[in-house]
Amino acid sequence: MKKIFWILALLTCIQIQGKDIRKAVYIIVDGVPADMIEKIQPAAIDSISKSGGYSRGYTGGEIGGVTETPTISAVGYNNILTATWANKHNVWNNDIKEPNYYYPSLFWVARHCKKDMKLGVFSGWEENLTKLIGEDAIGTGMLHIDFTFNDSDKNKEKYPENDPLRIFNLDQDVTDLACRYIINEGPDVSWVYLWFMDDAGHKYGTDCKEYEKYLQMVDRQVSQIWSAVKTREKKTGEKWLTIVTADHGRTSTAEGKHHGGQSERERSVWVAMDKPGNEYFMSETPVSLTDITPTICNYVSMKVPQKIAREWEGIPMIGNIDFSNFKVIKDSNIIKFTWKGYSKNDVIIRMCTTDNTRTGEVNGKDQWIVIGKRPAKEEYYEWNCKNLESEFYKFSIEGPKTIEGAWISSH
Repeated sequence: MKKIFWILALLTCIQIQGKDIRKAVYIIVDGVPADMIEKIQPAAIDSISKSGGYSRGYTGGEIGGVTETPTISAVGYNNILTATWANKHNVWNNDIKEPNYYYPSLFWVARHCKKDMKLGVFSGWEENLTKLIGEDAIGTGMLHIDFTFNDSDKNKEKYPENDPLRIFNLDQDVTDLACRYIINEGPDVSWVYLWFMDDAGHKYGTDCKEYEKYLQMVDRQVSQIWSAVKTREKKTGEKWLTIVTADHGRTSTAEGKHHGGQSERERSVWVAMDKPGNEYFMSETPVSLTDITPTICNYVSMKVPQKIAREWEGIPMIGNIDFSNFKVIKDSNIIKFTWKGYSKNDVIIRMCTTDNTRTGEVNGKDQWIVIGKRPAKEEYYEWNCKNLESEFYKFSIEGPKTIEGAWISSH
């Protein structure tokens, strides 16, 4: 009887401790525009949305602005990882020639904010790990990821090129391994990459029965991952956030086989979460791919350095926030700032005309100055830049709960 008592006591203790532990996993379903999710309503993604919420989103930065970004796969992944657009992270296509690690990834931030965090990246396209995240790269300080998928599409014997389901089968192996690690190891922050829908989209387009069938197949992989999360939660008492999203949409023409441009459908993405979102997430305003990393950091309580957060162009979709929808417009010498205010707190607007972060100069420190302070509820501010002319301006709006950056050209 005493042995049983102590076993029960130990299990109770583990459950109580687990309730204070928060973890997160995000899943990319590559290349599925929001209209196809809403039309087909895949069961697992729909269930995740009903548990938390669903929002349309966008990628591609600001059309015609400094942040305009190609709607290409690796670019979209890095929009998420760094919470910035291509003008900062410097990934413009799938070649990933010179990623700028001075705008660090979610996994670098996690490792340096909480050194004991366990990290997982599960992807059959190895460049996600080796180039975008930069595992063991000099530029990331030899960043190490604890749990990874150690195979790839380059294994032509295991995943033969003449098999139309080769990428699906690769994704299934990725899914199986991710689930084992989630259940048994419980990484604090994980990314699971499901590639097949982009492969299918390029082959078949979106306007066919094959696309719907394949999306249902991939949705079952999402279901498998989410089931693993729930098993882990039940086993340990931990609280997990699951986010499912896409990296880009598809063209409306040519049967939806292509992407890369700035059409509305190519920019169209979506976010499903199994935890309720905040006012911003639940509003009719589309969220951004750059919001995912701030959301995860907020959920797992990372204290992100201001130097990094000021460069982010996204905000948390979960928890209390001071504002959303920060916009900057230059009209002659007048720069106009607008936002949607939620809290009673003041927000401070800062500006700098240096870009040391991009090159790491002066230890990567930019010289920020305060140019204004307003209650968040006022939602507007003007600043005359006549006495401080520059080729570009970087701005940051900061409240006690929220921080977001923006960048404009003087032209």
